[in-house]
Amino acid sequence: MELLFYATNRVRELYPALIKALKQITIGSLKKLDQDKALELIEKMCNFNFVLMLNWLSDFLGPICFLNKLLQAPSYKLGNLQTHINSTLSFFENSYINVEKPNLVNPDNAHMERSTDEIMKYHLKFCGFHLNNLIENCQFENDGKVQFNLKEDEKIELKFKKVQAFSLKFLIVDAAKYLHKELQSMIPNDNSIFKSFEVFNFDKWQKLKGNELQEFGNQEIWTLSQHYFAENSTYLLDRDFVLVEWSNFKLRLLDDFEKKLFEDDFINHVLESSYFKDGFTIIIQLLTLYSTLPVSNAEVERGFSALSRIKTKLRNKLSVGRLEDLMMISLNGPNIKDWQVKESFFLWETHNKIRNLNVGNDT
Repeated sequence: MELLFYATNRVRELYPALIKALKQITIGSLKKLDQDKALELIEKMCNFNFVLMLNWLSDFLGPICFLNKLLQAPSYKLGNLQTHINSTLSFFENSYINVEKPNLVNPDNAHMERSTDEIMKYHLKFCGFHLNNLIENCQFENDGKVQFNLKEDEKIELKFKKVQAFSLKFLIVDAAKYLHKELQSMIPNDNSIFKSFEVFNFDKWQKLKGNELQEFGNQEIWTLSQHYFAENSTYLLDRDFVLVEWSNFKLRLLDDFEKKLFEDDFINHVLESSYFKDGFTIIIQLLTLYSTLPVSNAEVERGFSALSRIKTKLRNKLSVGRLEDLMMISLNGPNIKDWQVKESFFLWETHNKIRNLNVGNDT
């Protein structure tokens, strides 16, 4: 998806230069085959449908790729899922599904005939920046020809069919509606376990005061406790006990925030703090689950990619144990910028049982 977005956007940016280069090939190339290929490409690229889809995809794929990258990040706060999805849903609704358009017919001149240019610009009006910019720079002369302003002093003629353009209009709307529906299905319903994990969205806590904070998340924490610990004999699952632990946890965490013991990453603060290790057993377990639950299969796919990088044709005799170690380092190891070369070499040298690198240095 990301590669498709960048490729499409790049072709859109280079469109004038590509057309110019292809025209030069048709004139200057000495090979008939190259000239024929260039002419074929020009014919396809100088079609209004091609240019329309190019500019639409540049608008349409951007927010989808942004959401995709968020959900595929190595770490993701599950409590932000609904907020991020709602933001993308809003883009589809406002840009394509529920676009407000001015009235095509003027009440004072209801019988006035509308030009092809007015009709097409009305029906193809959406809220995408690149698509709108394209439509504004087009002059629909008739059902067959469009003048497209590449630059202020340069125009290009595009082949155009009204019926085909209308078909693309419905395709755009249908695509937006389809993805809108698919994204809505990702939002956890009010009774789901994933929805209950939103209590760990610390941004909501800071907006609550007094009784609101006292009541915040009580039902959700109890629901999570029942789901994960009801059959675990290690925990004494009593509602009052769990809610008291949850209440003390909230007060303690907000107190640490006011003292500026942490900024916004409260998860690491809690899991690394010695204070929270005692007296918050259930909350810590739930918070650990919250920080590790995946929202997509990206982590699994990342493992397959790491496997392909490490076990190549030249390294096909790696043992299972060694392969597992290399994959663990690749996926979970420290950033290469933090690698201490001298320290690593010293450890390797002192623990190396195969040979002694200092042998022969005294001679």
